[in-house]
Amino acid sequence: MYGNFAGRDASRGLAKNSFDADMVQPLDLPIDELKDLTGDEVKALNEWAQFFHYKYIHIGFLVNQNL
Repeated sequence: MYGNFAGRDASRGLAKNSFDADMVQPLDLPIDELKDLTGDEVKALNEWAQFFHYKYIHIGFLVNQNL
């Protein structure tokens, strides 16, 4: 179920509660800025972040190489 997110930024898929492959940004493109998310989607993403914060150890950051 989570296989599409492996090694990728899963933010859009988590915000939209979708595990579809088109919910992840291709690796050769910049990090998805998520500017078009609705308020409810931002809330859902924050809830996922809180869930993962308590379940997993933080190991790094996503960095946009184009900056």
